[in-house]
Formats: sequence, structure tokens, C-alpha cells
Amino acid sequence: MPTISPWLMACVVVLLGWGSLSAQHDVSVSMSMSPDSVRPGDVVTMTVYLENEGGTTVSGLVVTAPVPSGLQLSGHTASAGTYDTGTGLWSVPTWSGTLDSLVLTMTVNAGVEGLIYGTAELTAMNETDDDSTPGNGDYLEDDIATACTSAPIEICTLANDTVRLEAPAGLTNYQWYNGPTLVGTGAVFYATEPGRYTYTADSLVSGCGTGSCCPIIIEGKCFDLALYKKRAPWQAATADAGDTVTFRITVVNQGDYYADSILIRDYIPEEAILSDADWTAAGFDATILLTAGDQLDAGGLAPGDSVNVDITLQLTAPLAANLEVENNAEIASARTADGRTFDDWDSTPDNVSGNDIYLVDNYIDGNGKQNGDEDDHDPAFITVK
Repeated sequence: MPTISPWLMACVVVLLGWGSLSAQHDVSVSMSMSPDSVRPGDVVTMTVYLENEGGTTVSGLVVTAPVPSGLQLSGHTASAGTYDTGTGLWSVPTWSGTLDSLVLTMTVNAGVEGLIYGTAELTAMNETDDDSTPGNGDYLEDDIATACTSAPIEICTLANDTVRLEAPAGLTNYQWYNGPTLVGTGAVFYATEPGRYTYTADSLVSGCGTGSCCPIIIEGKCFDLALYKKRAPWQAATADAGDTVTFRITVVNQGDYYADSILIRDYIPEEAILSDADWTAAGFDATILLTAGDQLDAGGLAPGDSVNVDITLQLTAPLAANLEVENNAEIASARTADGRTFDDWDSTPDNVSGNDIYLVDNYIDGNGKQNGDEDDHDPAFITVK
């Protein structure tokens, strides 16, 4: 169960009063990230703004703006000074401008889920800033800024998956929302449904309202493959000892992901031997790997689609008349078309013969994890004449 902690966004308290009429050095930092929701492979732009609110000449400015975790830097542009990609430091030796910016272009890494935070802070300046202290990490000051974007977290609601959402400690009046609907009132909320989750709370320190920098997006998606096995359409129900017989295995994608690298294991009975060049012998069993662009469509097995694969065996001889020969097959493993692996929510693919619950032939709606018919496994039968 993942834990997601939304970033605390505190308001800035500004105190006005009479003071010296001489020029005051005042540099502030702000930032943005776009788009507000992303997926692995998407491009993210983080823009850091440096504003000279005092209108004076300042020197020795260093803004710490590292590449956020989960992102890969692909390019950068600074309208003043230079940016060191190794240290994440934006350095401006002397500055008398009004507004300048640093733009980082990044790509979302594979497997990233949840909030992606960006932080930028003025960590050095030769002059004394009028209303903040560079490098002190105080989010109530105007020389530090945060921004974020959100990569969807995928859960399988059928498997009762849960995401633990946690707001910062030390606040009061917590309120969690899924869209406009209030769903929780504590610092921690356990999300079990898809949606866009945000929170609000009150700061005990500043008295200001705080909240999420962007929504936590949860999507409901399950990985679910099923298998059933019959005699091939042309295969008679009976055969002589020594004959070849063909069975048809059908894999059905009942889930929400495109599936790839589907490994099927056929448990060849002792009354038969493999007689099919498309399959690979594995001890007394046989396997075949269904891959995108080969037995599957170029993008993999789509949700709701199915694929057939035949296997031909040769019955041994002699065999007793009226003997019923049983041939079992199951899904041994599979992954998504983008290379990720998930547990099948209602079955357990493996290479172990005899450990699957079998109740109904050709039934693909059972839940083997709840003592029902395991739908990634199925037998087929032929009777010896």
C-alpha cells in the first residue's frame, strides 16, 4: 500500500510598517510546473522565476533548483546567469534586472506514480534581503517556492487496493476531498476509490489556510487474464491410440491493461507426447510465449480481446479403450505491453501442475483467490476409441 504525502503550501504573511526610506534589497522566488498531470514518458516544464522586488543591484545570487525526483532532465534555459545540471544551482553573479527565469525541460521516468515535487530557493546572496533569509528553508518567506505535477496512481478496486494519503503534521481542521466531495477529516486518509484527491487544513503557526499543491490522481485499473481450453474445432471427441490430437487454448484479456509476453504452460499427460514445432518442450510439459507483433497484435493483447493458440499432441500406444485423456494448460506469467508486472487480481499464474482450483470447465469468471474456479487454468479431454 503506497503512502502519498501532499506538499504543504503555506501562505506568506507580509508585515508592513514604517522604516528607512533608503533602498531595500528584496529578491523573491516563484515557480510553476506544467502540465498539472502526466504519465511516464511525458514532457514536464518547470519554470523558476527570480523577481527583483527591491529594484536594486544585487550580487552573488544562487538559486537551488534541483531536478525533481522521478524526472530526467532533457534541456534548460536561463535568461540570466548559468545553470549547473550536476548541482542544480542557478547562479547569477550580478543582477539589476526586474524578472528573469530558469526553464527546465524534463521527461517523466518509467514507473513513476503520485506527486512529483519541484522546489526552488534562493540560497545565497551577498546583500541582506529585506524580508527573508536565503537558505533557511522557511516556506513562509518569499524566497522559496514549490510546485508539483501529478502522475496517476493505479489501483485495482476489485482487489481492494488502498492508497494511504498523508497531509503534513502540525495542522488542524484537516479536510480531504475527492473532487468536490468531502471524504475525510484526519491527517491520514485511506483512498480506495478512483478520483482526484486534495486536502485543506489550517496552520497553527501562521493561522493561514494550507492545502495540496495539486491533486493526487487515483485510477482504477486491474490486470486480469483468463484461459480456457477446448478441442480444436476440427478435432473429434474420440481418437485412436497413436493418433495426433489438437487442442485450442484461448487467452482472454479481462483487465484494463494491454498484455504482452504471455507465457502458457501445457501440462502434457503421460498418455501423450508433444507433436507441435510451435511449442517448446519443458521436461514433461511444453511452453509457448505469446508476444506483441508475433502471436499478438503490435500493441499487445488489448483489454476485451482474446487470442487462440493450438497445441498438437500424439497419443501413445497402446491405450485402453474408452480411456479419457485430460490435458491441462495455464498462464504461467505475463506483463503489460509497457513492460510492467502486476498481480492478476483473481488468479495466480505459475508453473505448478495441480494447484489450481477447478470447478467448472471453460469458466473464466471465477476467483481463485477466493476459493472459486481459477480462471487462468483449464483442462480439455479426449477419449480413446
